[in-house]
Order: sequence, then structure tokens, then C-alpha cells
Amino acid sequence: MTRRLHPLIVSFAAALATTWLARGLTDEERLKFYSAPPDKWSEVDKLDPLPGWSYEAMVRGLQQYLEPRNKVENLRVRLLAWKIEEDRRPLLIDSAILWASFDSQDGKRWVLSHCFRHPREYPDLWADSTPMDVRYSETLVLTRPPTNADVYGLVSHSQYWGPSDPEYTVHSARVRDKTWLRVIHESPTRSFK
Repeated sequence: MTRRLHPLIVSFAAALATTWLARGLTDEERLKFYSAPPDKWSEVDKLDPLPGWSYEAMVRGLQQYLEPRNKVENLRVRLLAWKIEEDRRPLLIDSAILWASFDSQDGKRWVLSHCFRHPREYPDLWADSTPMDVRYSETLVLTRPPTNADVYGLVSHSQYWGPSDPEYTVHSARVRDKTWLRVIHESPTRSFK
């Protein structure tokens, strides 16, 4: 039985295939990690192209930082920016900046999260990017809608926007401008170098 892929996934995969380096992913890995079928989360986040990840897995990763502190109802999640990079080992890292909103027992809440996964080792395991030995968190739960200052503050200590660490090769990266404007209500002021 042949499985048909969503046209957006096919076009993204074709564009992405031109950016990989020779030491990068195999064709089998590209199909495995970056051609997930659409799910209920990706179907509502269509303003800009998506990277072909399993959106459901990203949302599961985010939810662990929202519960049990909050009763989560009417969860909405949007991908603001994403990056696929690899170091010399080669360790492949997918990272994302997520925006979310939900209703809790204490009222409306908004969330920003910088999260990641290692698709070769743990393809369905997304976690927030907070190192274990620091006092800040890379997932913020806010009582007001987030602003550009909140997003850029979230990743200010990392090299998320570049220039990238010389040990890493950025295979693909994108700021989802239309989505960002829709949920942050400001245009993004940074992009990937």
C-alpha cells in the first residue's frame, strides 16, 4: 500500500533536500524525521510552511511544562521559528520556538517555549531547552500576551539567531513571519543569518 504525503510536506521536503551537506542526513533519515503526515495541530497552523516534523510530538513535549500546575483547556499552539542543525559528531538537533495559549483555572495564559529534540536518538521526544545548571527557564507561562521582547528575551542567552557556533552546520531554518505577526501582534525583527 502506498502512502500519499500532503502536498506541503512534499514541497518542503524537496526544498529541504537541496540544503543538506554531504555528511548530513541520509535520504532514509530525511523521510523518517521530516515528512510526518499532517495532524490536528499542523492542520490549523497553515499561514507559513512547516518543517515536516510531527507537530503532535512537539505539543506533547510542551504540555509536560504546563501540567499539573495548570488545568489546561482550549490549548492553541503555533510554531514561530525553527532550526535544523548538526555538529561534527554528528549530533542532529531540531529546535523550535513555540507560542501557546490556554484557559486555566486562574484565567487565560500564554506560553513561549524554546524546545528541541535529537531526532536520530529520540525522534518523538521534545523537551524545553533549559540547561540543568541554570536558574532561568526556556518555557515561560505568562498572564498577558507575549511581545517580541518576551520572545527575544527567552533565547537571549543562546545563539539561536546566529551567528551559529562554528561547530554547527545549520541545514535549514525559518522564522514564520505571518504566524508570528498573527499571534505576537508585532512583526519579527530578527531572522537567521
